[in-house]
Amino acid sequence: MDNSSLTFAYPWYLLIGLFVVVGATLFFAKLKKRNYQALETFANHRLIPELLQGYSRYRRILKSVLLISAVVFIFSAMARPQKGFQWQEITRKGIDILFALDTSKSMLATDVNPNRLERSKLALIDFISKLEGDRVGLIAFSGTAFLMLPLTLDYNAFLEALHTIDTNLIPKPGTNVASAIDEAILALKNSPNQKILVLISDGEDLEGASLRAAKAAADVNLKIFTIGVGSHEGELIPLKNQAGGSSFLKNQDGNPVKSRLDEETLTEIARISKGAYFPLEQTGEGLERVYSEKLRLLPKQELSQRMKQIPIERFEWCLLAALVLLMAEYGIKERPSKHAHSFVLTRFFPKIFGAETKKQSGLLKALFWCSILISLTACSKSPEELYSQGLYAEASKALQKLLDEDPKNPALHYNFGTSLYKEGKYEEAEEELRKALEDSDLQLQERAYYNSGNALYRKGEKYLGNDKQKTITSWNEALANYQKTLKLNNKNEDAKFNHDLVERKLKELLAQQEQENEKKGADQNQEESNDQQKQSQDRQNKEAPQHEKNQDQASKNDENSKDKTSESSRSELREQNTKVSEPSPIPTLGTSSSMERYRADENEMSKEEAEALLQALRNEEKKNLIQPKELQNTEEDIVERNW
Repeated sequence: MDNSSLTFAYPWYLLIGLFVVVGATLFFAKLKKRNYQALETFANHRLIPELLQGYSRYRRILKSVLLISAVVFIFSAMARPQKGFQWQEITRKGIDILFALDTSKSMLATDVNPNRLERSKLALIDFISKLEGDRVGLIAFSGTAFLMLPLTLDYNAFLEALHTIDTNLIPKPGTNVASAIDEAILALKNSPNQKILVLISDGEDLEGASLRAAKAAADVNLKIFTIGVGSHEGELIPLKNQAGGSSFLKNQDGNPVKSRLDEETLTEIARISKGAYFPLEQTGEGLERVYSEKLRLLPKQELSQRMKQIPIERFEWCLLAALVLLMAEYGIKERPSKHAHSFVLTRFFPKIFGAETKKQSGLLKALFWCSILISLTACSKSPEELYSQGLYAEASKALQKLLDEDPKNPALHYNFGTSLYKEGKYEEAEEELRKALEDSDLQLQERAYYNSGNALYRKGEKYLGNDKQKTITSWNEALANYQKTLKLNNKNEDAKFNHDLVERKLKELLAQQEQENEKKGADQNQEESNDQQKQSQDRQNKEAPQHEKNQDQASKNDENSKDKTSESSRSELREQNTKVSEPSPIPTLGTSSSMERYRADENEMSKEEAEALLQALRNEEKKNLIQPKELQNTEEDIVERNW
C-alpha cells in the first residue's frame, strides 16, 4: 500500500457540485429577499422586528452552511475520492492467433465490394473487436511472406499495421501460400498455447507447395482456418497506370487475367491441419463464423500473470460527513416551537414563510434520501468480497442477481455453485456447478468437476442414515467427477486424495450393506426352516394313529398265513404271501407310543438322542452366521479447496 496523494475517479462531479452549490445559494438568497419585501407589504417596517421575534438570523445562516456543506460532500463522494492502492494479481487467459493476409494483385478483383483486399481488412477489423485477452499477430504474403506484427495484446498496433497493407507492400509478385504457413510455424514455434493461423486468400497457389506446408503445420499442432475470398466465376484484376487511367492485368500473351476462387486448395489445407474452411462472403461473415463456431469454443490457456495496482476508495468518509451534516441541519430549529408570534407568521402568512420552510424541508429530504441511495449503491460489496468474509448467503444473493442479468455466464454459475456449497445446499450447488462445465476453459472445468465431486459426497453423507442406496449413487457420481478432474490435471493431489478416500468409504459401505443382506437372508431361512419343521410335526401327529393300525393289520395277516400253511396235506410249491407296504412315515418326536414302536421296528435313535442332535445343529447354525460389521468411523474427510 502506498500513501499517495488524493485523487478522484470522476472529477467532473466536483464541477457539477460547484455549480449546484452556487446556484442554490443565489436562489435561496433571492428567495429570502423576496419574502422580506412581501412582508413589508403587509406590515409597517417598524413592526417587522417584533413580528419576527423568535426567528434567529444566526440559526438560519448556520442551517444554510450545514446544508451547503452536506451537498458538497455528497458530490465529493460521487466523484469517488481515492487515496493509496493495493496490489492485485491479474491473470490473462487466451489463445495465440496469427492472421495471414494475401496481398497479391489478384486481391484487387472486385467480385466482392469494394475489392477482395479491402473487404478482408474490414472483416479483420470487426473480428479484432470481439477478442479479449488473445494475442494476435499479422503476416502479409504474396510471392513471399514476412511477419509484420509479432504476437501482441496491443490491438491498436494490429489495426495500425493492418491499415498499411496494400498490394504494393511486397515487391515479389505471385501467391505463395506455403511461405505464409512456414512463417506462421516459425512465429508460433515457442508458443505453449493453442496455435491458430487464419489464412485469408483467394487460394490461387501459384507455387504449388501449400499442401506440403499444411502437413508441416499439422506436425507442430498448428490449426489453419482458411478464408476464401472471391467467386467461382472469377473477375478481372483492375490496375491503375501512372497517368491515372485504369486497365486490367494481362498475362504474357497479352490476354486479361481472370482470377477465380480456388476453394479446393483452401479446403484441403484446412483438412490436413485439422482446421476448417469458410468463404468470406460479401459482408465478411466468414470470419465471424470462424470466431463463433471455432475459436470461441477453444479452451483458453493461462498466458500470463501480473500485479495490478487497485486504488483504495475513500468515498465512505464523504458520505458519512454528508449524513452527519444533514442530521445536524435537520435538528436545528429557526425558532422555538413555543413562540406565538412565529406561529402567527407561519399560520397567517404561509406563502411568505411556510413556503420557504416546505421547500427547504423538501430539498432536505431529497438530499437525504439521495445520499442514502448513493451510500447503499456505492457501499455494496462484490460477491467475491462477501464470499471471502464468510458471508455466503449474501454472496449467493448477489450472484443470483448477476445471473438474472447474464444467465449464460459459466463463471457466474461456478461462483454461485461454490457459494451454495459453503451454505450447505449441496444439491443446488451441484446443479449450478454442472452448468459451469459448459465453458471451454479447461481450468474452470477442472475446478467445477472438483467442487461438484465434493458437493456430491456431502449430499451422500446426508442420506447415510436414512437411504444408503442414495448415498451409494451420490458417491459413485462423486468418484466420476474426481476422475474427470484428474483427467484434466493428473497433478491435482487434492482430487486424488478425495478420490481414494471416497472410494474406500464406498467399499466399506457396500461391504456393510452386503453383510446386512446376508444376515436378513439367514434370518429368513431360519424362519422358513422353523415353519417347515412345525408343519412336519403337525403332519406326523396326524399320521401316527394310522401307522399303528397298519402294523396291527399286518400281524393278523401273518398269523392267518401260518395256519393255512400247516393245514396243507400235499407237497405243493409253497407260495410266500408277501405284501408290499407303503413307506412308513417319520414318527413325530415327542409321541411316546409311536416313537417306541418305531424305534423297535426300525432300530431308530431314541427320542432324547434326536432332540439333542437337533439342538446341536441349531447351535452350530447360529455359530456359523456372519455377524455384520459397522462402517468404520474415520476422522478423515475430503479436502475442500477455497476456489
